Amino acid sequence: VRKPVRDIGLAEATDVWDYFKQDVSAEQCSLSFKEKLSDFHQYCTGPAMEAFEKIKHFVNLTPLCTLGEESKIASEGDAAVQKRIGLLTKDMQDTQSWLDPFKGTDMTADKESEKVKLGEPEGLRQVMGVYWKTTFYTTYLKHWKVGKGKFLELLNQLTESMASLEGDVLKEEKLLKELKDALNKTTTNREAAQTKLDVALADEQAAISGKEEVEQAMASLDTKILEATNLVTDLEQVLKQAILMYKEAKATLIGEHAAKKDGMMALSQLQGLTVGTPLPPP
Repeated sequence: VRKPVRDIGLAEATDVWDYFKQDVSAEQCSLSFKEKLSDFHQYCTGPAMEAFEKIKHFVNLTPLCTLGEESKIASEGDAAVQKRIGLLTKDMQDTQSWLDPFKGTDMTADKESEKVKLGEPEGLRQVMGVYWKTTFYTTYLKHWKVGKGKFLELLNQLTESMASLEGDVLKEEKLLKELKDALNKTTTNREAAQTKLDVALADEQAAISGKEEVEQAMASLDTKILEATNLVTDLEQVLKQAILMYKEAKATLIGEHAAKKDGMMALSQLQGLTVGTPLPPP
């Protein structure tokens, strides 16, 4: 609705009185009308009446020149034109007032900007005049209002859940790191013990049976360390995959939310504004 009005030249800054006059009585059109009126009045009261008298016994044409007072006719003509101008300019100014997307509310561009910063979709306050009686508005759009709608509260809950989940992810990463550090330390200690054992077993005084028992214990320890290492590796891969999936889901959610906000902004440019319809509270 707003764009076609602007396209015909009736923009917000347009002064309709640039195209009309507050007093038409001094305009050339009025002067020309009065000049022709004077000529007609003089003809009717002079030559015409003389001619009508000559044929009056056949047909009475004098009513054709029964005119009112010339000055009264002229002033009534000016008044009629001035009244029509007043009606036209009023209608144009009423139409012009609806170029304001916040007409009928106490909303301003600054107030809208503050609400957008709080999470409200941009352009929502500009479509209320168009959609506030539609099912789309009453069952969906209005729930995006700051402080009154339920959708922003849901998003806040989601944000809190995401923050909590991110905290859990950081804890798991820290725990996994500590587990890897402990395993690396155990492996280092085992290698040092193995070195000392090899030196001790090389002594000819070491008993063969004792040597075999120690070697079996070391082999068992190696197996357990390997199993623990594999477990930590598996856990690390699972954690990395979970973090990746979480980040992808988060990016998708943010992207779709931004797209929906852009779509909401586009609504403010759609046609269908019902001029003169009262608006809902902001």
